[in-house]
Amino acid sequence: MNELRLHIAVVDQQVELRPLVDGADLLATAFPDEPGTDPRDLPRLVATPQSHEVRLVEAECTESCCGALHVTITRTSDHVRWHDWRNTADPALVPPELRFPATDYDAELARATADFSWEWPARTLARHLEPALAASPWLAGWHCFD
Repeated sequence: MNELRLHIAVVDQQVELRPLVDGADLLATAFPDEPGTDPRDLPRLVATPQSHEVRLVEAECTESCCGALHVTITRTSDHVRWHDWRNTADPALVPPELRFPATDYDAELARATADFSWEWPARTLARHLEPALAASPWLAGWHCFD
């Protein structure tokens, strides 16, 4: 079994989610110069019996230009699997299948989701305003929150 730590890194006000597996940065090998996804994407890491694919990192230009790294996440009764990796930049460069104890995985996801210690004031304000703005019928026509 592997150990997962969901690290939020802030560099020059760019925020990224960096999954650390057994103490090593998972994204550093496949996409060393690209930022991980935004921490707002943490809910996509919730593991359910229904497998689903999640993009962990995308090239700053776009996925269609320079690629991205995707993983399929599946829960069984006692563990969570990260498997069927897809690297659209280099299909040969993918991590191995990873398995995490389900209780540890859930606890780490809950911890990372509840931790806002890395936020600066403008980011905190945006997080609090986003639900009200997303519910606005005026903004819905512009697809601001799709």
